[in-house]
Order: sequence, then structure tokens, then C-alpha cells
Amino acid sequence: MKALHIYPSTSDAFTLSVLPSAPITMMRRKIAKKLKTDIDRLMLWTVERVQKKNTDEGQEVWDRAKVMEVGDGEIGFWFDDGDGVIVEVD
Repeated sequence: MKALHIYPSTSDAFTLSVLPSAPITMMRRKIAKKLKTDIDRLMLWTVERVQKKNTDEGQEVWDRAKVMEVGDGEIGFWFDDGDGVIVEVD
């Protein structure tokens, strides 16, 4: 199982547990169900660290890296345990 951190544009962040061999489309369905929206309204992005602030807390700034297209393979190809997913809802 992989734990992915989901950051939706319309609600609070949550964690989603998925199998590495599961298809991206399954992850999209789970996210849509959790957000109570239509799957076709979702756009998923991988995230990357764009800046690390030099503070005592060691805060990091993240941004979109690559858009996830429908049918883009298995979750394990794109993500490691603890990675993040930015979700935009139209």
C-alpha cells in the first residue's frame, strides 16, 4: 500500500491509501468519491518541491509538476509512499 497526500483545490487535504499496481483511473475514482464530485471534473497533478525556506520549521513550498492524464498507467510508476497529488476541480 502507498499513502498519498491529496491536496484538493476545493477542500482540506486528506490521505488516500492505494496499491502500487492500481491504475491511475482507480485513484481518480476514489478521489472523486471522497470529494463528492464527478470524475470528469478532476485534473490531477504530481507535485515537486520548488523551494525550501530556511526557517526553524524547515517549511517547503510545493507546486504542480506534471498533469496526470486518464489512463496514464499504474500508481506505482508515478508515486512513492508519502508523495503528494494536487487536485483541481472544475
